Amino acid sequence: MLNKGAMFGLDARIALAIFGALSVISGAALYSAIQESQTVKFYTQTQEYVKATEAYFLDTGSYLPKNADGIRLYSGNLVENKASADNWNGPYIAADFVESTGLYFNTRPLGNIISVYIFLFTDDEWAGGTRTTCSAGDTNCYMWILYHAQGSNYQPFKDMFAKLDPKFDNNDGPNLGDIRYSDYGGSNSHFWVKAFPYKI
Repeated sequence: MLNKGAMFGLDARIALAIFGALSVISGAALYSAIQESQTVKFYTQTQEYVKATEAYFLDTGSYLPKNADGIRLYSGNLVENKASADNWNGPYIAADFVESTGLYFNTRPLGNIISVYIFLFTDDEWAGGTRTTCSAGDTNCYMWILYHAQGSNYQPFKDMFAKLDPKFDNNDGPNLGDIRYSDYGGSNSHFWVKAFPYKI
C-alpha cells in the first residue's frame, strides 16, 4: 500500500511533466505567432510604399522624375519635394536619409538600414532574374520598389521573401508575381515589390 508521501511525489512529478510539455507547446506557439506578426508587419510596410507612389501621382498629376538611364526614378521625391512638383503633399513615407539628388532613400524595414530605389520594368516573368525594360506602348509597365540588401541585411530579406511569397503572392517563385527576389550570392540581394503602373 502506497503511503501519502509517495503518492504526492508521483502526482507532483506528473504535474511537472504536464506543465513542462505545455510550456514547450505554448512557447513554440508564441514564437510562431511573433514570426507571423513580423511577416504581416513587413508586408504592410511594403504596401505603404506602393500607396505612396500612387498618392504622389494623384497629388502632382505626374510620375516620379526619371533618371537619365530611363529605368530609375527619383524615389527620394516621396520624402522631399526635390523636383518642386506642384501640389506635392508629402512626405508620403518616412525615411532616415534621402540621397542628395533624391535618387534613393534609406530606411529600416527589417531593423538595419538599407537603400530603397524605384525602377521601371514590365511585370513579365523575369526569366533567370533578367528584368524586362519598358517600351512605349507597353500596358504592363510598373514602378518596382527595390530594397537593396547587402551584407548582414542579405539573409533577413531572403528569409522574408520565403515567408511572403506563399502567404501573399501565390507561391510563384522569385521571378513572377508582385513580390520578387534576386539573389547575388550571399552578400547582395534585391527584394522587389510591384507598385503603381507607369505609362511610357
